[in-house]
Amino acid sequence: MTVYISMPIVDAATPEGNSHFHQLAWQTYKGLQNRLGESEVVYVPRFGLIPPFDETKDWLMCDWTRLRDCDHFPRNRVILIDNSNFDSQKKDYSQQSYYTKYGLQVPIDSCPDFEQRLKGIPGALYLSNDVAINKWNTNHSDTLPNKRSLQSLIQKIEIMTHPVDKQYWGQWFSPNNIGKKLLVYHHGGRKNSYQYIELLMRMGYSNTTQYNVVSHIDKTPENLARLNKEYFGVVNCSFSESGPANMIEYLFQGLLVIGCEEWWSGYGEPRTIWTYDPARRNEMENNIRWLMNPANLEEIRITRNHIRTEHMVRTDNDWNYCVNKLVELINHAKE
Repeated sequence: MTVYISMPIVDAATPEGNSHFHQLAWQTYKGLQNRLGESEVVYVPRFGLIPPFDETKDWLMCDWTRLRDCDHFPRNRVILIDNSNFDSQKKDYSQQSYYTKYGLQVPIDSCPDFEQRLKGIPGALYLSNDVAINKWNTNHSDTLPNKRSLQSLIQKIEIMTHPVDKQYWGQWFSPNNIGKKLLVYHHGGRKNSYQYIELLMRMGYSNTTQYNVVSHIDKTPENLARLNKEYFGVVNCSFSESGPANMIEYLFQGLLVIGCEEWWSGYGEPRTIWTYDPARRNEMENNIRWLMNPANLEEIRITRNHIRTEHMVRTDNDWNYCVNKLVELINHAKE
């Protein structure tokens, strides 16, 4: 048996690089090699040709984008590794999808011919977030139509939160350190924090001295160390996220996460949750006042440490758990 892993990056045979897809490729590649044997697991670059394939015993593990490029590939030999928040508004991927709550009409990701490409796959591991997973498990209306659709297409589905290399990101963490400013992530339509930024401006907070807005965060070690010295928290009001994995990474390195209710539960601190519900705008303003008051930095530090510890002691958000799930899917598909 040979397992071919293919993700949308050129090389996974090196740990260098900390983008989401690089880490996904590298960690699954090395984890499965350790479990199944080095000669049994091969990495194939995004547009690389898969070697001669034994359809009776070999497997392809890939994400959605690679699957889209492999229409000729036997679906009964594919294990899918992908991201999803199972939003029912994204069920019909053949049309443009939108986030439509609270009167909004915001374009979010779409994938053409979704159902056709998934039909017949024996197993899939979806990386998601605690909010979406809870909705899936309780048959919430936000996810139930998508859940039913996926279950009709894929024989076995496993779900977990995005795995994170806790040791790598934790190297910059100091429990007693707390920065002075707020970092706001804003990048285009879906990854959008415009309303939050608008509130900060209207409430009189100063850009550059009290908060900074960025469309990209440099993940070099030098910059990550700088973030911890300057910032106490990171805001991301994205409408639709499966994770997002990078926010959990920043939590492990020492930044308090303020995130949208669609993917962030607050973990006991509701003042870290953002909603687009106009009826709760006063509540959102009060949350911002709490965050931006320098007198609250010690309380914010304690809150950050508590939420971080809750994530740190979990075992369902690390890479070993992810590899275990992939092995389970292979074994189930063999039966």
